[in-house]
Amino acid sequence: MQRLGLYTPGSLEAQIGENAATVAAAYGSVKQIPSLANRLGNWWDSLWSTSSDLPTPDVQVPTSPNTAIRNNASSPKAGPLPSGEEPYQLLLFPDEPYNRVAQYGITPTAAQRASVPAGMEFDHNPTLVQHYYEGPGDGTLPGFNLTQTERVQYGADEQSGTAALPATQRAQGGAAAQYSREQKFQWGLNN
Repeated sequence: MQRLGLYTPGSLEAQIGENAATVAAAYGSVKQIPSLANRLGNWWDSLWSTSSDLPTPDVQVPTSPNTAIRNNASSPKAGPLPSGEEPYQLLLFPDEPYNRVAQYGITPTAAQRASVPAGMEFDHNPTLVQHYYEGPGDGTLPGFNLTQTERVQYGADEQSGTAALPATQRAQGGAAAQYSREQKFQWGLNN
């Protein structure tokens, strides 16, 4: 600290003075963090709010993610699970390898085969193995995080695929088998 303006640079008193100034500045910054966080949150919410001064767009403006979380927290919860159904245990990685029949049932179903023109075959899009490891590509859960019932329903859904030529279907099957082997290796699921 400086007494009457007299101290030698590099002395203990000078170092104490510099350290005290650093601590005071850090304390001042830390004290402001809650107000900065509140101001940042208010600014973020203001980006998502609609103003009556602005023209209304033809498309719906999404609500703030914070608002959606708050609204969802107060919404009524889903009812009980169906009998015999396990609750969700969300996993970061699959804990068992893909098994088409065991996890998705026997597909294509008769309804799926009937939904395509004669001479064509029903083709899941994405493939069921890709759905299992990555999901359908729309941001929803991958198959390994779905319940058994949901996987079987997805595999049997006529909307989960389109018509394909048999040769295309066979080529896709070969590529899907290779993809399955790669995923098993990647996630350490080789038996």
